[in-house]
Amino acid sequence: MSIKPNGRLWQAVKEKGLTQRDFAKLVGEHFTRVNMVINGRINLTEKQQQKYAAALNMRRERLFD
Repeated sequence: MSIKPNGRLWQAVKEKGLTQRDFAKLVGEHFTRVNMVINGRINLTEKQQQKYAAALNMRRERLFD
């Protein structure tokens, strides 16, 4: 079973004018981990999703549900 990349998250990051590296710094995580999340290789807990959404000033539900 393949996991679809998180297109909504990546689109939001790009709309804010951020690179994946910029976003990784913003959420306090390593670039590699953020890249794996965006590419669907790592799933986030609800708490982690909230942290990512807050960093983008967005609602978690808009990015992850």
